[in-house]
Amino acid sequence: MKQLAIVAVFLLISQTFASNVVLLNDSNFDNYIRNTSVALVEFTTSWCRHSKQLQPEFTEAANRLKVEEPTMTLINVDCDKANEICKKFHISEIPKIKLFENGEYNQKDTESRTANAIVTYMKSQKAPRS
Repeated sequence: MKQLAIVAVFLLISQTFASNVVLLNDSNFDNYIRNTSVALVEFTTSWCRHSKQLQPEFTEAANRLKVEEPTMTLINVDCDKANEICKKFHISEIPKIKLFENGEYNQKDTESRTANAIVTYMKSQKAPRS
């Protein structure tokens, strides 16, 4: 009985901290992004200090957007594991954040690094375009 309680607590904790950031790599990036209307992609590495600082902010933003703007997706690509995708988009600085619309990179990068700034940036992408 005690073990069951411990497992239940662990599951509750893991669900509380679950991330809505989609993890992509070389084998699934193109197919996934092609079927996404608006996506913000963070290109990171596991060893980069700035990537590590960005991760909790990006996760918080993804969790908020899942509720506030469910059609918008935040994606992580680890350039150590997705070399081809990072080369394709000329990722030379880590972390780098790029916006994709309807499966295409729209040449808009953002320097937003806090959850609030990322959410605000993403919501601004819904604004009517002239």
